Amino acid sequence: MGSLKGIRTRILSVKAMRRITESVQVMAMARFRKAQLAVDSAKPYLSGLVSSLDRVLSAGYKKREKVPVLLIGRDQVEVHLLIICTGDRGLCGGFNSSAVRAVQARVKELYSQGKKIRIICVGRKGFQTLRNRFSGEILDHVRLEEVRESGFECAEVIGKKVLDLFDRGDVDAVTLFYSKPHGIAQQSLIIQDLIPWSHPAISQGNEEEEQELESKGHVVYEGTRENIVRELLIHNVSVQIFNAMLDSVAAFYGAQVMSMDNATRNADDMIKRMTIHYNRSRQAAVTQELIEVIAGAEVVLS
Repeated sequence: MGSLKGIRTRILSVKAMRRITESVQVMAMARFRKAQLAVDSAKPYLSGLVSSLDRVLSAGYKKREKVPVLLIGRDQVEVHLLIICTGDRGLCGGFNSSAVRAVQARVKELYSQGKKIRIICVGRKGFQTLRNRFSGEILDHVRLEEVRESGFECAEVIGKKVLDLFDRGDVDAVTLFYSKPHGIAQQSLIIQDLIPWSHPAISQGNEEEEQELESKGHVVYEGTRENIVRELLIHNVSVQIFNAMLDSVAAFYGAQVMSMDNATRNADDMIKRMTIHYNRSRQAAVTQELIEVIAGAEVVLS
């Protein structure tokens, strides 16, 4: 371990690092609670939008109606757009790397099938890692600070860009990669198909069933259902992106809390071990000095 001075200096360094990790943990805990409150506040709107889509799609489609391409996708899918949500900072364990690995695995799979990919990064860490290998495929980069400052407007900008790319035929499918918090101690990686929007109620229905539902008051349309579904699906893109951003922010701070808690505990254990070693080394040094003094006194007296 070195001299007593070196051990003492090392202990002081670890104590200083412990103060930092403990401070980061406290700040991350406060930010996690705020982010989780934002997630909970957005859930009713998200569930309401999905419920509206469920109600509109529940009767199936008449033969004369055209199923929106946002719902069923294109026949030929050549270009995939991957939207990845990570953190702006580190000190969060494997939070950022797990999402990046999932994207890299999907890119490898798509390349093996001869497909093309495009990437939009939300969060600085994912952008910094992916740009080393896929700089030409990255279309945009958004920092999470912008999400916290502007809220839904930031997701709406990304949603409009995604829809413009899709309408122009620059991309054929869109997939979201983000982490969802399950309390503060656990996060799970979510891979969600955004375009086409997977939904069980897209099969062709018959007119008799739908007329029966309308007569019972279960389905009421103002305007054509095709236009209603299209507008809901367009808005759903931005809402799903916003939900992914909120979940990612909360999951990031949850991962940071746990990572800093582990670091603080490890620092405590290291300080304890080094303090014991320091005391033993100091005791050994004192004992050695006493032995030398006694030996010298014996030489003088003899």
